[in-house]
Amino acid sequence: MVPGVQPCGYPSAVRAYSSLLGFEVAVKYPPDTLPEQRWLTSLPIPGSKRAVPSEVTCGLPYDPFKVDVWQFAQNFSNFRRTTPDFDDVLTHVAQAKITVRPTAVEVRAQLADFIDKIALTSPLIPPVHLHLAAGSMN
Repeated sequence: MVPGVQPCGYPSAVRAYSSLLGFEVAVKYPPDTLPEQRWLTSLPIPGSKRAVPSEVTCGLPYDPFKVDVWQFAQNFSNFRRTTPDFDDVLTHVAQAKITVRPTAVEVRAQLADFIDKIALTSPLIPPVHLHLAAGSMN
């Protein structure tokens, strides 16, 4: 349970789902693969039309996990945001320069910090209360 939030006593009729998967550049390594052996020089699936950062197309070895982080930021490129802190995280994640792009663990920590700062009692979009006249629910 989220601290400070009380259950309403009935289940929600709305279920939110989100999917940010792009398997065109996904690679599965055996569990005993050392980090320095987890490098690629081309797309795992040739001919993919998905946008990729410059390190993927230059022909040099690249870290596929840094590509995942870049693609995560690209998924939000058209997302309309009202929180500068979230924009700052995404700007950092979408860096073209791989040496300054954070790892997935670092991004998760940054997003967790951002979420922890959001006050659950003061949403950015206020709720709309509908007032129905007696007998109008027919």
